[in-house]
Formats: sequence, C-alpha cells, structure tokens
Amino acid sequence: MRAQAVLITAVMMTAVALPTMSSATTVRGFTTQGMVREAAAVVRGKVVAQHSLYNADKSRIYTESTLRVTETITGKVTTKDITVRQMGGTVGQVTMFVSGVAQLPVGQEVLLFLRTDGARYYLVGMAQGKYRVAVIKGREVVTRRLEGLNIMDKVTDPHKASMKPEPDVSYADFKAQILTFAAQKKVPAK
Repeated sequence: MRAQAVLITAVMMTAVALPTMSSATTVRGFTTQGMVREAAAVVRGKVVAQHSLYNADKSRIYTESTLRVTETITGKVTTKDITVRQMGGTVGQVTMFVSGVAQLPVGQEVLLFLRTDGARYYLVGMAQGKYRVAVIKGREVVTRRLEGLNIMDKVTDPHKASMKPEPDVSYADFKAQILTFAAQKKVPAK
C-alpha cells in the first residue's frame, strides 16, 4: 500500500513538473563581429505582417515575417519589403514550437543580422540575430532577448551555455560598431 502511494505521488509530481520544464536550442555563440561576418545584410526596419505556412510535404511549419526596411546598415537589400523566415508557428489547429527563434511581432522596430538564399532571409544565430530598437528614457537603444537559446561558450567551456543578461546599448554606438566590423570584413586578409 505504501509503495503504491509513493508511486502515485511520483507520477503526480512528474505530471505537474513537465509543463514547467524549460526547453532550449543549443547554438554556436556569435559576437557582434561574428554576426557581421556571417550576415549578407544588417538592416533596420519595422515588422508589418506575419503568417505561418507548411512546407511542401507538410512536415514543418514556418513563420514568415514581412519587414519594411528603413535602413540598410551593411549588405544589399534591393526591395523595401523583405521576408524573414523562421521555423515554427501555427497553421489552423497545429502548432510547431521551436525554442530560440526570435519573436518578431507586427509593429515592432528591429535591427536584424540576416542570411539569404536569394528569395527570403533568415536570422544569423536564431534569436541572436535580432535586436529590438526602442526609445528608453529618451535614448534610442537596442535590446536583445535570448530566451530559449543555450549559447555555446567555446572559450571557457564548449559544453556550458552562456546566458548573461545584456545591457541596453545606444543604437548609434551599436551601428558604428557594426560598420567598423563590416569595413574589416571587406579588407582582404594578407
């Protein structure tokens, strides 16, 4: 009887704990310089639309966000509106959740580090490649949220996730840093 009570208690505790367990996607960590190096373009813009869709064989769901580009910091973007694709989303009653994708809500002003396949764009390093642009206390800043990502820290321990909170950074300073790294990217190695 006691063993049965212990088993029932263990099952109930597991059932309560499972929904609160967090999941994360482990990715290679990028410095700002590394993201500039990987990016085909770094742009600022406003998310103006979003929809989710299945791939051709309906084995995956993607969310496509339309970004109205207001500034191209590096790279070439030839259209005013671009499509940024990420895995996950909801189509009808079916949801595919992927930890570590960036939230791109309609109406939000963002700075994105982007790769491209020629048709659409993808974030460098998942949520690492997205910064929100906001005015805080009268100062234009960029902020970044990395929930759902375990970022590999190769320097100290390749198996340890680094999730240090980042301070808000001045948009102008961050843009200058990106431009400096982009200029270094163009200089041929000797």
